[in-house]
Amino acid sequence: MYGSVAGVAALLVLIWFGFSIISKPATCFDGARNQGEEGVDCGGPCARICSVNTRNLVVEWQRVFLTGQNTYTAIAYIQNPNAALGAGAYNVPYAFRLYDASGVLIVEKDGAIDIPPQQTIPLVEPIINVGNRTVGQSDFAFSKSSIVWTKIPSASLPDVRIVGQQLSPDGSHLTAVIVNDGSDPIRSLAVAAVLYDAQGNAQGASRSVIGPIPAGASQRVDFTWNPGVPNVVQAALTPIFSLPPAPSAQ
Repeated sequence: MYGSVAGVAALLVLIWFGFSIISKPATCFDGARNQGEEGVDCGGPCARICSVNTRNLVVEWQRVFLTGQNTYTAIAYIQNPNAALGAGAYNVPYAFRLYDASGVLIVEKDGAIDIPPQQTIPLVEPIINVGNRTVGQSDFAFSKSSIVWTKIPSASLPDVRIVGQQLSPDGSHLTAVIVNDGSDPIRSLAVAAVLYDAQGNAQGASRSVIGPIPAGASQRVDFTWNPGVPNVVQAALTPIFSLPPAPSAQ
């Protein structure tokens, strides 16, 4: 009897030891709905937001501008309807397509962008070479209909403001000062500029990357259009925040 009891106890110890080795704690990357998740590896404690709770990006408008000999700058003005959720998306592919007046494709410019948790994102693609062709029309689209949205901690985003904005009368030069009101230095910051006429139509666009900006400091940003952009009466500057590293399964 004592031998049987000892054998059963030893077996239970072995079972517990084996289970403790092969079992793993629940994670947000294990392909299972556990630990209070709303879906498989999304919602609850997971950074990924379930797709049923998100909406698609909205392209408000897109345009291209002749900016040099045989080169154009393209812009798409994007609305992030998930910004109120603190949601961003990593490495979202897109494509600008430029056509001639007959609708024949001249060039397709592909890229990818991180979508920050902010309401508006001007996506500027400069220096698109078209050879000796003339662009008559264009379009823009994201290359993936399904985008993975992730909760981005607000503390990981810069706290900046734009002051001292000045636009030259001929639309050739725009300057402003970017102030870092956060407690951390900013290594680099992308800033998009859009020029508008009196009717609110975009007439020019550009993008610049500045930095580093120490905490509590400021830095000037400059944009130049040669020989100028006629009939512009106002400019809009938008800082585009970089996302922190994506959550990892490690």
